[in-house]
Amino acid sequence: KSYQQQFKYILVDEFQDTNIAQNILLNLISASKKNIMVVGDDDQAIYAWRGAAVENIIDFRKKYSEAKIIVLNANYRSSTQILDCAHKLIQNNNPNRLEQIEKIDKKLTAQKSGPMPEYIHCDNSFTEASKIVQTIKKQVGRGRKYSDFAVLFRARAHTHEIITTLQSERIPFKFPDSTGLYDRSEIRLINSFLQILTDSEDSISLFYLATSEIYGIDGSLLIPELSYARRKNISLWEALTQYGYNNLLRNNSKIEKLISDVNKYRNEINKLNAGQVIHKFLTETGYLKNLIKISESDAQAAIAIENISSYFNKIKQFLALNPETKTLEFVKDLKLIRESGENPSIAKIDPDIDAVNLMTAHSSKGLEFPVVFLISLTDDRFPTRRRSNAFEIPENIRSRKKLEDYHIQEERRLFYVGLTRAKDEVYLLSSDFYEGNTRRKKISPFIVESLGSSVSKTVNFKLADDEKLSLFDTSNINAKLEQKFFRRKFPTLNPHQIDDYLTCPKKFEYIHIFEIRIIANPAVSFGTAIHSALSYYFKNTKEGIRISFEDLIKQYEKSWNSEGFETREAEERRKKEGIQILKKSYFDEAKNPTEVIAIEKPFVFDFDGIKIRGRFDMIARSGKQDKIIDFKTSSIENVEKANKRTRDSTQMKLYALAIKKIEGKLPKVNLHFVASNTIGEYEFSKSDLEKVEETVRRVLDGLKHENFKATPGYNECRWCAYKNICPYKIKGA
Repeated sequence: KSYQQQFKYILVDEFQDTNIAQNILLNLISASKKNIMVVGDDDQAIYAWRGAAVENIIDFRKKYSEAKIIVLNANYRSSTQILDCAHKLIQNNNPNRLEQIEKIDKKLTAQKSGPMPEYIHCDNSFTEASKIVQTIKKQVGRGRKYSDFAVLFRARAHTHEIITTLQSERIPFKFPDSTGLYDRSEIRLINSFLQILTDSEDSISLFYLATSEIYGIDGSLLIPELSYARRKNISLWEALTQYGYNNLLRNNSKIEKLISDVNKYRNEINKLNAGQVIHKFLTETGYLKNLIKISESDAQAAIAIENISSYFNKIKQFLALNPETKTLEFVKDLKLIRESGENPSIAKIDPDIDAVNLMTAHSSKGLEFPVVFLISLTDDRFPTRRRSNAFEIPENIRSRKKLEDYHIQEERRLFYVGLTRAKDEVYLLSSDFYEGNTRRKKISPFIVESLGSSVSKTVNFKLADDEKLSLFDTSNINAKLEQKFFRRKFPTLNPHQIDDYLTCPKKFEYIHIFEIRIIANPAVSFGTAIHSALSYYFKNTKEGIRISFEDLIKQYEKSWNSEGFETREAEERRKKEGIQILKKSYFDEAKNPTEVIAIEKPFVFDFDGIKIRGRFDMIARSGKQDKIIDFKTSSIENVEKANKRTRDSTQMKLYALAIKKIEGKLPKVNLHFVASNTIGEYEFSKSDLEKVEETVRRVLDGLKHENFKATPGYNECRWCAYKNICPYKIKGA
């Protein structure tokens, strides 16, 4: 009853995907007022395998007899020809459809015309893949992008031929991995590294690490060592480091490098946390630098970088709860987590990568593409045979009504979903033979149901003998990306992002595109803690609350981050410096209090079609004029230098532009260098801000054209946090 009172109106989207238990809950919550609205399409109910019950939407009006049905017939995606074929197909699910039961017209009307879906029949699966690739290359030559194409399949096992052919033709593709993050090769590499650091007995992890691209040791050389280790009941590590029985491995520089590295990083695990150890390993071995370099021409490398970034985020979350945990404890906890079955999803593949999309028909739901290929359209492939579920769905969420031909109807709905992903063109493909099969396949009944009499216009396709041989050419295995990508369309930018791009577009890419996490810079950690303490002080002062020096230091210590400091002594020394800075600032403020107008005040303004957002550290009153103040922990004794830093600061320029855009004023800005208590000041003129606008436009133009080319300079590289992984770093910086 409390929920009935709390929720007066209920709206359910994708109602066809709900299960029985969810439907019962909805009925209970809406029982008193019956103010319920559901949105769904029974023709797109494709999740019975995970418990969804299509009868929830079909029987909805049995429960809510007064419910009004609103049919949305206008389709703004597909052409008339595609929608007509889809409608023709789905009619074969009658009479168990809402359209028949409720006597409504669900036929979709298009806003454009286009070619009929084309059926292509091939002699075998490699020919089928070749036809797809030929079509893609031809259309790309006419102006389409690779990302305009989607290849949809019923099962991941049906992808070997298309992947091989795309690789052979150097065509980039995206293939979302159904495995979890920990099963990705780049993450298995990291976990194997951690495992062998903490457990010498783990021969499997050592073998995986040794044969990885970092060390490149031929696995066949290690097989005798593994056999010897088993006979002697010792680990592979012992066999390599103590016995050295295999003459082939003696004086092997790769083996020596592996053993040296493992010993070196073992000395770090009681001093550093897991994130720090992994970062050192990936950086010092050159693995991350190499991955970044090849990511410019290989979509799979770009995805690997994103997965590593996701892994670092997991470590960061773990350390937030266990800040003192070192590597050994993390590995123990990770093992327990993995044994419990947890395996987080991989990083989402960037939609802006210009690459052919490979995905299951299930994964395509909700997406759209100009051109769609539906492949492997034979009986037993699409539709599949009916199989029992991999796990038993609980009775309370399982569909209680078994409709006639329930499985084939679900498969038909899935085919319908695949067809209606296409905006302009659809290609339906089948073959006589697939790899591993010697019996000729029958074509899918869904082809005939979709095309009707048009199926007689089948295109039969075969490869010439020399074309068949070219399928096995793997010299061009890595596909070249025709353009770079970034994760967001950047409808907003902030001053830090603009400053990063101006410093070096490649640095911007590392931080804001790949989101590569680095070990925290001690200077940044120090500055964050000082800033947090000052903000806390001035925020309370503005409200008339007096803060004691002890309270100020408590806030400082609460915000302190130990990560990045090489030794405990260095950290304590820096921490004490911060306390002295705050002490001076505290007592100086007591003598000459600042008239605070606002602290951490957010701002946003429109600029050439985007929004620039940020926040002012502090706005203070100075006579009759307000001034923007930003705190810096660096020390500058000379006022002239402080004024110049203020004038040249990208951040202060953008703050000034924000005030001009929002309030129409030419503001005065201050940089307060708290270590030396020096204040830099500058008042921007109209011509100054016109130059700032030109600079921002230059950044926007670079982002719109996806220009992330490195602009290395000695000072820029010297102070860049990514210099150890960047292949463009100036030597000696």
